[in-house]
Amino acid sequence: RRKIAKVWETHHDLDRSLEAYEAAEASCEGDPEALAPELGREWVRILLGRAYVYYWQGKPDAAREVIDRVAPHVETLGEPIDRYGYYHQLVNWQFREHRYRVSSQTLLHCRLALQAAQGAGALPEMAFARFMLGFALLFKGDLVEAEAALHNALEASRRIGDAVGETRAASYLALTLRRARRADDARRAANDALALAKARQMRDYIGLAYGVQAWVAYEAGYLGEAEKLGAAARESWDGLPFPHPFRWNGELVRLALTLEGLHGDGELEGALESARELTKETQLQLPDPIDAPLVAAVELSEVDGALAVGAAGHRGEILELLQQALVAAKKLDYLVDLVGELVIVQAQISQLATERHDSVLSGLSENLE
Repeated sequence: RRKIAKVWETHHDLDRSLEAYEAAEASCEGDPEALAPELGREWVRILLGRAYVYYWQGKPDAAREVIDRVAPHVETLGEPIDRYGYYHQLVNWQFREHRYRVSSQTLLHCRLALQAAQGAGALPEMAFARFMLGFALLFKGDLVEAEAALHNALEASRRIGDAVGETRAASYLALTLRRARRADDARRAANDALALAKARQMRDYIGLAYGVQAWVAYEAGYLGEAEKLGAAARESWDGLPFPHPFRWNGELVRLALTLEGLHGDGELEGALESARELTKETQLQLPDPIDAPLVAAVELSEVDGALAVGAAGHRGEILELLQQALVAAKKLDYLVDLVGELVIVQAQISQLATERHDSVLSGLSENLE
């Protein structure tokens, strides 16, 4: 039953997957520590599988409840590979709970997952753990390390013939290059990722690649092409049976295009649609200078109901807040940024400070970080 549940989860039929996991858990009633060893291991894997479904559904509270139940039993009932599974789901919970604001603790858990997979000698899990580390580094903002880790994950997936893993790593490598503002590299990586995702019919990564391409087109001044590619990204994500948490990859370009061409209330409502999407609980929480004015704009639009965006409402205030968010996005690394370059400069200064034992350079490096 657990394996059937995993098949449903892999195909993103999440309701059926949960039903199968619940039926499987019902066959393991009683104190887990009193179960036969084989059944005890099965119980651990059932709960870890359920936690993964809750990750896809964007339900961190449900995932945490399951993780807390299984945590005391992983070492006593599980095998080395289950230790990897535990850290994997703990990281997934932290991603959703904190809306992909990655802490040092989350990075530690990623590294522990990789160590556990290596200890178990499990090649597929080792490849995924490398991906998970690169993924976390990406959203921590450590773009140089993220690129290296995702390259490792990509090569590891190719060595074992993991088509899904290859597509996943290629897609987030493209997103890393987009975050680093390396437009030519991002374009090539997005083209490669799109070809893989289309061949394997993976809509989430099709959308991700289109989103990166939309940013590249926007950067180059091809605004019509950027609009078309952004619409293709949204269409891909809208067709998913779960909330894709990185819609900012397309919505920020859409917001910029809408505000830059704003003429009437209908277009302002389009900008507010982007703001609502970007601030949903299931979405990555953008940095505060972007997120806070978006949240305020959405709240203000709802003060007097639908008329709030009209000429007699709060149009001017809402527009100012949306523009404020867009300016912040352009200053930071989510639309047009210099963060990728700053990361490289900071690393170079840090190295010089170490070589020269220079406290002034060390202080500058810390401030840049």
